Amino acid sequence: MPSSIESYLKRLLLAGIALSATLGAMAADDFSAQLARGVAYRQQGHTTLALDALNQARAKALTPVERAMALGELGVALQQAHRLDEAEAPLRAAHAHFRGVERARYAIDLGNLALSRRQPDTALRYFREAMALGERDPQIAITAALNAARLQAPAERAQLLAGLASRIAQLPENAASARMSLNLGNQARSLGPTSARVAYEQLERARRLALAAKETRLSVEAYDALAQLYEDQKRDADALRLTRQGIAVAAEGRAAVGDLLIQLHWRQGRFARRLGDQALALAGYRAAVEQVESIRQDIPIEYEGNRSSFRETLEPIYLGLADLLLADAAKVSGAERDRALRQVRAVVELIKQSEMQDYLGERCSVLTPEATAGGRTPEGVAVLYPIIFPDRLELLLETPQGLTRHTTQVTAEVLRKTASEFSSLLRSEPKAKLPQAARLYDWLLRPLEGSMAS
Repeated sequence: MPSSIESYLKRLLLAGIALSATLGAMAADDFSAQLARGVAYRQQGHTTLALDALNQARAKALTPVERAMALGELGVALQQAHRLDEAEAPLRAAHAHFRGVERARYAIDLGNLALSRRQPDTALRYFREAMALGERDPQIAITAALNAARLQAPAERAQLLAGLASRIAQLPENAASARMSLNLGNQARSLGPTSARVAYEQLERARRLALAAKETRLSVEAYDALAQLYEDQKRDADALRLTRQGIAVAAEGRAAVGDLLIQLHWRQGRFARRLGDQALALAGYRAAVEQVESIRQDIPIEYEGNRSSFRETLEPIYLGLADLLLADAAKVSGAERDRALRQVRAVVELIKQSEMQDYLGERCSVLTPEATAGGRTPEGVAVLYPIIFPDRLELLLETPQGLTRHTTQVTAEVLRKTASEFSSLLRSEPKAKLPQAARLYDWLLRPLEGSMAS
């Protein structure tokens, strides 16, 4: 065991991704290898695999130092998976064990955890502790100060960030410095036009240094942040160019950037559609949905006010693809149109499955009509697929004769409000004649009366 736990952790973090490709040949009982595997998985966004590996590392720990290291990395992974309550105990254990700069690192993690749990006073206390402990380590001190800046009012925050940018400029130009610039640039971007120049300078610096250090994930994060900056400024063509460059860089290390590719492909789809390139838009949305499905188990979903963040984070991607496919279906007829509508139906099934998995809090198998009926709808059966877009309601009706499409001009806001009112009144007045029922019938079923009768 090296004399400096900090240097040991740094070597593990730097070696993690490289080790993940070769650990299969190493001894299964090697604590260091197991810990590095977990760190590498976490850095790559594979939180499920990371948690498994880090729990194994904790079981293999032979000394108090090894146990504290395993607990600390496990806490960070739990926080990344948005399992915030579970993350606190292991992070606090690591924080209590170490001293000096090593302790400061976990103080920053605990501060970020407190921020996620909306505990600003606790967060600021941990960040200040980290700044004091890291007084002789500029990297730790600046990282803590950057995180503490998020707790300041916008005007004060802008001044703090400008000062921190000067301090970062004095550091060696390496991956660690690039990460600080990325953090600062993203914060400056969130402050709007008045800090746009600082945001651009720091994000561009992060991109340049990350590429020079051959840090694929960090490079992709920088391209993504720059593209977002241009999106904020409504510079769609520039944002699309940076997005495609980020996708090209991501191709060099796909395993390490799977979660980032979702955002990149989605942005490509959005901008290509705005710029009139329907083929590129469809390719972007398809790739984004495929990426979501490939790492679905690692995407954290949060609940607030009984609402899943699925609707804000993933549903727009699925709906964007469905909308493009519906536009394609409107241009064709016959068997070609039926195939296009079946693609739309497949996307709707993915939405249903994701919603069910998020509701249950785990992976599950959701049987589709095709799976239960051997690929065809039985005689006398009709299956309705409502697709709620912001500006309209699309209805796909599947019968033994095939798929038909109907459009109802009602906004998502009005539809959901009416359905909520109907549900609430139905529970309190089950025998009352409710006007919401008639409106829902007009929107959902009346357009299909002719199709179902035939």
